[in-house]
Amino acid sequence: MCNISYGIERRALNKGKEEGREETLVGTLRNLMGNLGVGIDQAMKIAGLDESEYPKYRRLVEG
Repeated sequence: MCNISYGIERRALNKGKEEGREETLVGTLRNLMGNLGVGIDQAMKIAGLDESEYPKYRRLVEG
């Protein structure tokens, strides 16, 4: 039983970390766009995001 609850806890922690990372990146992208006057694609490039992540973060920033 302990292994099951540990696994559930680890998944919850990992999900929380990922959500926190997403929120931070969305804030960073919005700041870059506002402060530098660049578009979303340029902001993602400046932030060093992999192009495979562009659609995900475009949705999150524009949503």
